[in-house]
Amino acid sequence: MQNYSDIAVVPEATFSDIKTPDLSIQLALFRKANQKLSALSDEELCEKLNFTKNGIPTLAGYLLFNDYPQQRYINSCIKACVVLAKTIEETLDKPTRFLDSRRFEGNLFDIYKSAETYIFQNFVCVDNSASDHLSTVVREALINAIVHRDYNSGGATMLYIYPDRMELINPCGDIGDIKIAEDIDYCALEFNDKNPHIIRAFENRGLLKIRHTGVPIILNAMKNAGFDSDIFSVENGCFKVTLYKDSI
Repeated sequence: MQNYSDIAVVPEATFSDIKTPDLSIQLALFRKANQKLSALSDEELCEKLNFTKNGIPTLAGYLLFNDYPQQRYINSCIKACVVLAKTIEETLDKPTRFLDSRRFEGNLFDIYKSAETYIFQNFVCVDNSASDHLSTVVREALINAIVHRDYNSGGATMLYIYPDRMELINPCGDIGDIKIAEDIDYCALEFNDKNPHIIRAFENRGLLKIRHTGVPIILNAMKNAGFDSDIFSVENGCFKVTLYKDSI
């Protein structure tokens, strides 16, 4: 077995820490998809799926199913704010820097739902022919940020909503090289798969279609809406997606 980050065990955690309604939903989906798994107990199935190892929750199991994993992993969250200027620096001498700020916590499914709602309230809040394409971009970018991030790094995922754009900045550590061909059918972003078991859980929930297709889906949506597809950048071990308001 490869040394994936998300199968490292969580010290001092027990199976009761992840035995939640979200785990029950996930296990029912796996049993439905694979009849060979249907006879296994919850504990046995969690071992098969690498949500536990010798009865101890793995990072995948803990982040996906614990009600409040931030007790141990304080930065396994998304910090979000609506900025009143075009840069953070421009707000430093202002009495009010942010129109709003939030910290989205809970398990990874909870974080996804909360952050998606926040973006749609504060950024994707238009009703025109391009809104469906932009919605696709936002969802794919947000899921990529959650499933590909390095949860062993010190920082949280950051979401900034400025007057003219949205930035989603994700700590990924060593994420490989960006290789985006002009033909979007062959574009690829090479992530080192740190969290294949987290990815599989999102796939099983129907939130992620097929791994390694997020970037092509984003670029295709941008192209179909007539938007600039130059939205990705990498800096200091972080992967950033930038969407401008003129895209909507």
